[in-house]
Amino acid sequence: PAVPALRSLERGTQHLKNAPKDVAAWAALGVHYVGQARITGDPSWYAKAQGAVAESLRLNRTTNFLGYAGEAILANARHDFRDAETAARKGIAINGYNSTLYGALGDALTQLGRYDEAAAAIDKMNTLLPGIPAFTRASYVFELRGDVAGSRRALDRALTDATGPSDRAFTEYYLGD
Repeated sequence: PAVPALRSLERGTQHLKNAPKDVAAWAALGVHYVGQARITGDPSWYAKAQGAVAESLRLNRTTNFLGYAGEAILANARHDFRDAETAARKGIAINGYNSTLYGALGDALTQLGRYDEAAAAIDKMNTLLPGIPAFTRASYVFELRGDVAGSRRALDRALTDATGPSDRAFTEYYLGD
């Protein structure tokens, strides 16, 4: 499974008050905070994300692949791509079937200019859990290789899968671009 989504910050923090050792919830809260930073443009959310992800990993570094996914997503958001790669690979060593980890790895490798390795990570992500996150990343891989038609096919596939207005808008924006 992907990193579990929280319905709201309030529900997530309330859950953690009742279950403070829930490593998956701490990781999900961290990812949610990264999303808030992206939406609001307010980097103070990164410190909150760091705290939540650190707590997840403090509680369990051995089998907590979701904590490493959160760490990789946060590192990518901060443009710490080497740290993102390291965290994603640690998570993959624990659970090689988590698409979120392969997405984070692919993002980091793309930004590090290691395009063939990034493409392999995104291919694995698409194999594990095809969907908007995987298709849009595949579109970027195609674009980087100069394959505009392939890029468009991947985005068309993402648009077909889009169910909510934000997913449709995201995909239509990149199709227009």
